[in-house]
Amino acid sequence: MAPKFSFSTASGSYSFDVSGNIVICTLNGACCDLVAQRYVATLTNIIHSFQGEPWAYLGNALLHEAATPQAETHLFQAYSMSLQNNCVADAYCLMSAVGISQLKSIRHKAGITLPLSERIFSSVPLAMEQLSKELAKRSKKNARLVG
Repeated sequence: MAPKFSFSTASGSYSFDVSGNIVICTLNGACCDLVAQRYVATLTNIIHSFQGEPWAYLGNALLHEAATPQAETHLFQAYSMSLQNNCVADAYCLMSAVGISQLKSIRHKAGITLPLSERIFSSVPLAMEQLSKELAKRSKKNARLVG
């Protein structure tokens, strides 16, 4: 699976891969304003490719440190846009205490009440497995509504 989109600066980078209806973003280093702006633009293009179909997001941020306050504003914008565009599940591989705190804040501002601890995984395969189950459950539910 080659990166679909990527961007890098001296302080940090991201790359996106898409596996079925799961968007996988690998974040490394610090997320500055420029990285966050490009991230939002890239994610917007990927989301539009789903044409309203349910999808899931996996943030592989094991090497991510933190986002600047300006970048955090853009990341909140991306999170809100994802929810508005049928993102039905999310999972994160994240160890940075600052990054976890920032993600908690973003989710809280977006009105998400599910504890972040239930969305954090120790490895990408475990997170992918959970997201695949959640998407499959969603597909079965939708199939029953149609049929």
